[in-house]
Amino acid sequence: MERPPAAHRRMVTGAVVHSFEWPGGTGKRIGGVTMATYVILMNLTEQGIKTVKQGPERVEAAARALEAAGGRLVEFYSVMGQYDYVVIAEAPGDEVAMTQLLGLAMQGNVRTTTLRAFTRQEFAEILKKLP
Repeated sequence: MERPPAAHRRMVTGAVVHSFEWPGGTGKRIGGVTMATYVILMNLTEQGIKTVKQGPERVEAAARALEAAGGRLVEFYSVMGQYDYVVIAEAPGDEVAMTQLLGLAMQGNVRTTTLRAFTRQEFAEILKKLP
């Protein structure tokens, strides 16, 4: 995938977002690009826990890589319980999200479970299409 122009990247980081209708449902647009939302549940691997102090740098590197691919890291949380981290991210499509997630997994620090998320508005639009 081609890297978005600099003007688009600035719009992504500036979070200019609005909803719109697209075939198959609604979505978000940032600078004219359709954005899908993902909830990513992460667990540290043995390697990841051994180098956990490097976590903040890894999060920043992942955010930069996602932005370079046209997406955006919306929120990052370190959590207690079954998962170690929860991330909310936006990407211009499943292929971009999958590419970023595979790149992250290749580093060997986390294992991910990814959920495609729909806003209340997107959900309402999907329901309108039911018989």
